[in-house]
Amino acid sequence: MVSDLDRLVQNQKVILLAEIIGWLHDYRKCSDEHLKVQAANLRDQSGLPRCCLATNFPAISAVDMSPIETTKALDLLNRPRGVSDWLIEYIKRCHSSAHIDKPDPVNNKQNYPGTMASTPFGYENKIMSNLTDELWKLDWDSLVTYSAQRGQHAAPNYSDYINFREEIRGLFSKTVADTRRPINEVNLWSWGLLVGSQFKAAIAYLTLTDPQPRPTPADLRWRLLGIRVDGLKYILDVAKISDLLARKQLLSDALSGVHELLTWEYPLGSEVYRDENGSIYVVPDISNLLDLKDSGITLHELIIDRFSKWTGPHAAQMQPPPMPIDGEIIPHIELESTPWWGQDPDYRQRSDPDDELPKIKDMIFQEVIPSTDPAKVKQWWQGQNTEVCVVCGLRPQGPGQKAKSRNVCDTCEERRADRSENWVRSLSTAKSSTIWIDEVSDINGRIALIVSKFDLQHWLDGSLVSTLLVKAPGEDTSDPRALAKNPSFARIHRIWQTTSNFWQETCPDTEDITDSLIGKTLGGRGPRLRIKSDNPSSLNLGRYHVYNLVLPSGIRTSVVWDPENESFVTADNLQYLTKLHREKFDNYADAVDHAKGYFTGRLSVEVSPGYGSKKEKIAEFDVASISEINSSFIPAIPILVEPQIFMVMVPADKALDIIQEIKLKYDAEMGKVQNRLPLQLGIIFAPRMTPLRALFDAGLQMLKQNSEARIWRVVQKTEKTKSQGIPKGIPQGAEDHYAEWTEIILERNGHRIIWNVPTMMGDGTTKDIWYPYVFLHDSKQISRTYYFESENPWDPQDKVLVHVNDLQQDDEIWFTPSMFDFEFLDTTTRRFEIYYKDGEKRVSRLSRPFYLQDIDRLERIWEQMKKLTKTQRHQVVSIIETSRDNWFEDIEASLNDKVFSSFVRDTLAGAEWPNKWESIGPELQEELIDAGVSGELSDVLE
Repeated sequence: MVSDLDRLVQNQKVILLAEIIGWLHDYRKCSDEHLKVQAANLRDQSGLPRCCLATNFPAISAVDMSPIETTKALDLLNRPRGVSDWLIEYIKRCHSSAHIDKPDPVNNKQNYPGTMASTPFGYENKIMSNLTDELWKLDWDSLVTYSAQRGQHAAPNYSDYINFREEIRGLFSKTVADTRRPINEVNLWSWGLLVGSQFKAAIAYLTLTDPQPRPTPADLRWRLLGIRVDGLKYILDVAKISDLLARKQLLSDALSGVHELLTWEYPLGSEVYRDENGSIYVVPDISNLLDLKDSGITLHELIIDRFSKWTGPHAAQMQPPPMPIDGEIIPHIELESTPWWGQDPDYRQRSDPDDELPKIKDMIFQEVIPSTDPAKVKQWWQGQNTEVCVVCGLRPQGPGQKAKSRNVCDTCEERRADRSENWVRSLSTAKSSTIWIDEVSDINGRIALIVSKFDLQHWLDGSLVSTLLVKAPGEDTSDPRALAKNPSFARIHRIWQTTSNFWQETCPDTEDITDSLIGKTLGGRGPRLRIKSDNPSSLNLGRYHVYNLVLPSGIRTSVVWDPENESFVTADNLQYLTKLHREKFDNYADAVDHAKGYFTGRLSVEVSPGYGSKKEKIAEFDVASISEINSSFIPAIPILVEPQIFMVMVPADKALDIIQEIKLKYDAEMGKVQNRLPLQLGIIFAPRMTPLRALFDAGLQMLKQNSEARIWRVVQKTEKTKSQGIPKGIPQGAEDHYAEWTEIILERNGHRIIWNVPTMMGDGTTKDIWYPYVFLHDSKQISRTYYFESENPWDPQDKVLVHVNDLQQDDEIWFTPSMFDFEFLDTTTRRFEIYYKDGEKRVSRLSRPFYLQDIDRLERIWEQMKKLTKTQRHQVVSIIETSRDNWFEDIEASLNDKVFSSFVRDTLAGAEWPNKWESIGPELQEELIDAGVSGELSDVLE
């Protein structure tokens, strides 16, 4: 008797073929011909002919869908007019379900060349040329291997399947399904991925259930399957960066193992979302799906087992093989309780279509309680009587002697060694990375953890998607009403894809980050030094272990033992090393060259402290030679690069430069929707020896700022043009969006911020009448040019949105400000001061967090304060803050006290300014006084 899941195995090729056909079903849109057909400035153009695929790759004509059906794959890809069978109708249904783009916009065709693709937030980039050439470079011959004709072709292996998917994703992400504004935001990959996932799940449903009669296309339903964990806690609860990177890889491998199981081995679903907390799949509408069995083992048990250890066919081919997570965490597996159909199949017959969206937000934001496999814990401790490993906190220390000496278990020790070995081996590449905090630290031995978060909750539930327009008010003369965008699955997918790309461009989670925003901001460091002993065989050191070398000066520096070359490799900032020797070099190469002189004579080797161990001298040696390793690296370590959360470790002295660059990128790419897409940014400064757990705990606390919208008053609105200048620092490539732009000054509780809104599309000539809208508060009567109603997630009463150019003075609007905060962990207990009252102001520092727009103002204040001597700066701030403490029991009372404000003014005026206090303009004087009263002057100095 064939088991439930074995049916999927027997029909593996045809189900995979269905998925790939879904990815490719609109392949002809990935062509220059398609862009020309849709162009406003071209006439009598023809798209790629329906037979083009068969013409270029004749073997595809023979690929069919048997034993499911004898329909040719080519027919499904071409969907020829006049030909109809149930499979063609199925893929049409999946096509409609995924995007829900009806009704159409009002013409708004673009010109060719220069056709642009948009993000979901109205930021446009030009579509690449020579699309057709790139289309035919895809590995179309691989499609033939997915033929379902038994015995004719070998089954595809998982690597080929993944490679083909990534090849299609890479190209289809660069073009769009429709070039008409404003529906040019759904790229061809988002569309194809979701059509493929639904078509695959539909065929898997037939395979598993063999329903009689077969469901009509309108009857098709789907569910989401979540594989979720508390990934943040698991990844960040470490003492060393090498442990963190190992855990990231373990979690990635565990999720990839489940991916192989569900998408290929038992092909019943497609992964449509992944972040630090797990994956989400589209699967068939089978309520007891997790109870289906193969060889008596349920799908739920198979997922748990595969997550614990990736043992699939592909894992056996990997070098090195993936290390098992082995029960350290167990995923929470949840099948969506109710199915959905996407677009209402009868939408054409209804005035109010009954569309059904998957509730993906509920799965993404669901809190998962961490759990460990108790059977594994029992197995680890059977017959053991020793201390617990200080890294995993689960296994006993040892039994290896080297692991015991570091108070860790053999498993954690092996994981560390693997990361260190990979780093050493990468030194031969032109652009190596770093995994060492000491290499990231600045010339003062300090590091900074940059943390950031997009708040996507109301975007992923679809409510804010409906604040974007398909048709602006009055745009269609036959029907002047506005028409909002439907929150389709494809659009929601594009939202997290866009925020994920934002962080990938900022600092990708890869070995080479040279061309990223952070890579360009920091620049490279190098070279490193290699130190050889006169008698390496006598050292008896651990393979790729980290040690401290004690120099003749008594100063310690971090090194890694390279057993293959029998030498030490420096893993430290050599500029900092020269500064410890009271010598300073601004050029890193000069510092390296000078540092060679420190590694002479007899050196001691110490075990690097950590994991609860103490400094311990284990060897001595005489230096035989010292040489340079010509490897350049960016001094940054990506910690998390996810759709919502971003963390990276950088040198402390460069952190503000990076924050400013991220802000400018955000202003340009999300400037039209900043009122409803807030960005939280924070910096934790710390000495490089600060325990990681304290550093990450502070960073996570900083992400708990409140990002809910508040009511702000419009003080002033000024419409400007590019000829009058654009906001300072707008990145190259974004200027055309500012051919026209609007400066809006907002005020709340006495605090003002400036919102610079680009109001043009990427060509610099098309006015943006679809994206930059704001919710009005208490709008009983309204008479504006561009306005409409939509659901307000913050107040259901305030439904009216108006275009930013239609705002008027004293309008009250809903605005979600982006925030910026920082803290210097001079002690680890300082992190407990990062606590927000009602999610807004810090309890201990009422001046923090700042609004992100305040960064420019704070820089202006700092430029003025730098004109004073260092002693004068500290005296001025000390006098102000000491007086505040002496005069007021409640710090908040000082903020509105006129006497204190006058005292601050007199203190600043009495400072020894180079050209006297009067030489500073009255506007800057007021900014300095306000900063002194609020406590911001102390923050600026810090």
